[in-house]
Amino acid sequence: MRIVIFGAGIAGLSAAILLKRQGHSVQVFERSPKMNDRGNAFLMHDDGLDLLANLGQSRDFDSMGEPVQYFQLFSQNNEEVKAIRLMPWRCFKRNEVIRYLYQALEENEVIHDHEFESFQWENQKIIKAQFTNGNGVEADLFIGADGLNSKVRDSLFGPTQFSPIFTFELLGFVVDPKKYAQLKGQFKKFQHREKSIAFGVLPAAKNELITVLQFDPKIIAEAGIQEDNHSAIAEYLLADFPDFVQEIMALQTYKDTYIWKTRDFDLIPEFHKSNAVLLGDSAHVALPFSSSGTTNALLDSLALASLLPEASLGQPSLKDLDHVFKKFYKKRAEEVEAQISFGRKLKDQFLQPKSHPLEGQKVPLVKRRPVKINRPPVDRRIKITYFTDPICSTCWAIQPQLRKLVLEYGHQIQIDYRMGGLLPKWHEYNRHGITDPKQVAVHWEEVEAKSEMPINGEIWRTDPPSSSYPPSIAFKAAQLQNPEKAIIFLRKIREALFVAQKDIIDKGLLYEIALSSALDAAQIVRDIEGAAQDNFFQDIALCTKLNIEFLPTLIFSNHRGETRRLVGENDYSILQKTLQDLNPNLKLLDYSRDIRDLFTRYPSMSFKEYLYLSGVSREKASADLDNMCLSGELTTWETQRTKLYLSTVKLEQGFV
Repeated sequence: MRIVIFGAGIAGLSAAILLKRQGHSVQVFERSPKMNDRGNAFLMHDDGLDLLANLGQSRDFDSMGEPVQYFQLFSQNNEEVKAIRLMPWRCFKRNEVIRYLYQALEENEVIHDHEFESFQWENQKIIKAQFTNGNGVEADLFIGADGLNSKVRDSLFGPTQFSPIFTFELLGFVVDPKKYAQLKGQFKKFQHREKSIAFGVLPAAKNELITVLQFDPKIIAEAGIQEDNHSAIAEYLLADFPDFVQEIMALQTYKDTYIWKTRDFDLIPEFHKSNAVLLGDSAHVALPFSSSGTTNALLDSLALASLLPEASLGQPSLKDLDHVFKKFYKKRAEEVEAQISFGRKLKDQFLQPKSHPLEGQKVPLVKRRPVKINRPPVDRRIKITYFTDPICSTCWAIQPQLRKLVLEYGHQIQIDYRMGGLLPKWHEYNRHGITDPKQVAVHWEEVEAKSEMPINGEIWRTDPPSSSYPPSIAFKAAQLQNPEKAIIFLRKIREALFVAQKDIIDKGLLYEIALSSALDAAQIVRDIEGAAQDNFFQDIALCTKLNIEFLPTLIFSNHRGETRRLVGENDYSILQKTLQDLNPNLKLLDYSRDIRDLFTRYPSMSFKEYLYLSGVSREKASADLDNMCLSGELTTWETQRTKLYLSTVKLEQGFV
């Protein structure tokens, strides 16, 4: 099939590469006289990164862009509002991506100095495209990828009704090795609490930073500042902002800065007409608040290419194309409409700062689409209320059983984590005969010997924790954000204590653990002093009400209100029998026991956990783990008797 694409931007070039691979004859027509590598920079998350990496040479892709691992939001008074670890995002300069995509096409496959003018129709089918220079081109399929102000879109559907322009963005680059080194891997944003002004900065390439100043244009109009006076705009708008912002902008030469006037349009009813279809910003556009444009362009290209037949299958009819394009619209429309809505919501919040406190605002980055969870019906579910504590060694010892339970029963079980308040303080403490920290050291060593879980009790002799309440309250703060991530957070707290011998009361450590658990660390710190305390003491009250005397205690309940209680460490068969007694309808799920799959699911495991979950012999488990360490895929933390194995991939990303 002969395919013509209008626009040699990211959408057009990526579509050309994918369709060429399917055997189609593809040509891209670009209105600029040479490669159009103008533009600023953009952020891209993993949906787009995976596809972009597959469009060219891996060695070229690996050298492009800057990883962005942290997002921090501050007020204009330098108060930290949000702190989040990102995985994985990367910032690219547009020109390097355009050059990367050009390299995957032949020189005669991208034709410059050809601006689209009109289509020639015959029997309700487009047979030819005309260009403003008088040339024309015939094709079986025409793809409009000519951007926000698409002439192809206007030709197919008439003039586009754009939204009003409510915000401006002053964009530019700063070259400074010192600031680059200081900001490497970080996206910092500063936003005014009372005015519609925000400033963001992040690395875009080696020694280069991209700066973005968002603002309501009414502010500069009221101050009498002209749109083309970029230095005056920045100086006026950022006068109240921290020294760090002033230092960055003092490096700005304003030589290549420009203002982007942001606008969008409602989702159009269809992306195609006859044998012409739209991609990327030609088809849909969200306000830049959502950081979704480039990723959407790539996902559009992939979706369309996956639906179009291979060239070897012959030329599709108009009816066939109509069917393909409707499937394409169905596949992409819901997601892009949600992003249009998300961008507008962020814009409205930005323009009404006094009505929308920064603490409640969403991070301005579109996330990977959530995986839909298919929960079984109520009569095939069991709730487990799990009373635990960050310093409870037996709770740590039963991690292999709990992890296997989750793998084998999945969403048929729901585990509700509750804190047990094991150590309020040492003064007048006496619980089950333990009155002194040194006794805990001995107890932990006994638990390690019995359970084979890595536990180092030396901390109780050298620098004993004064209470388990602070990390327990931090866990409740994590639950307020995301119950699943809170479980990861609790696991990491335990690893820090039982294996690494760290002070889990230290707020700085809890902040770092929150970041590595993909939680908003700044919000954790705030909630520790607020709502999390209330939730923690509700857990303590529930312990009293239910007479929880030992940890761990697991209370199993079914949809009929029947309950069973298990205390302490139990054989896995007892856990299974308890579940089956309460609900015989539960089904055992099969799961992959491959070592790499298990470490993808659980990035840190002890020898006992891998042995337990894999079902292999001790000799095989030891050999598997040693081989993974030798290959560099795992590293270890060691105690006197055993080890904790950690995925180096997750470790490098900061998530272990």
